[in-house]
Amino acid sequence: MITGMHHAAMRTYDFDKAVRFYEEGLGLKPCFKSGEGDKRMILFPVGTSYIEIFADGAEKPHGAIEHFALSSDDVDSDFAKAIAAGATEERSPVDIKVPGTFGGELDLRVAFVISPTGEMIEFFMQR
Repeated sequence: MITGMHHAAMRTYDFDKAVRFYEEGLGLKPCFKSGEGDKRMILFPVGTSYIEIFADGAEKPHGAIEHFALSSDDVDSDFAKAIAAGATEERSPVDIKVPGTFGGELDLRVAFVISPTGEMIEFFMQR
């Protein structure tokens, strides 16, 4: 039985730059580090999930993954923190309603940034 997302893993071409962005820029605190050089990895807890970052990745247009969504209780503030930490704007904070196929709709506030190492991050708040 699937109970939620455990982690999103990515490989980055600039490990130190990625770690600085997530740790200093977004305020996440690592809970586990391992390895040296191109064998380094780090885990950042995000609520009940994790972001896992590996060294030795290639530079790609949006990093090693298309995007991942971080749950947020203040999309505008998290978006501003990311921009101040070196991210670029992909989509500024916006309210959207997504109709569902099973009835009802999702009432969301979202924003997207591209981190300094190229992955796309969505800040996501469901109302």
